[in-house]
Amino acid sequence: MLPMDQGKPRPKRPTYDFLKMWGMTLPLILTTALLGLLGHWVDQWLEFDFPLFTLLGIFAGLVGAVYQLLKTLNKKK
Repeated sequence: MLPMDQGKPRPKRPTYDFLKMWGMTLPLILTTALLGLLGHWVDQWLEFDFPLFTLLGIFAGLVGAVYQLLKTLNKKK
């Protein structure tokens, strides 16, 4: 610290709340989208009329992503 800076409060560093939230949201989006696309591919491969595996993939992606999100939030406390 320089002698002339003594006694002056340092400016607070900005918090990057947006980046923290984006870092927690991105896996939620990607997991849901990837498992939904995988389910869609399985539905097309099996030639199903009803998008069963698409819905199961989206549901599994949401459950897994929310689990990871809660695990991350509880670890930070």
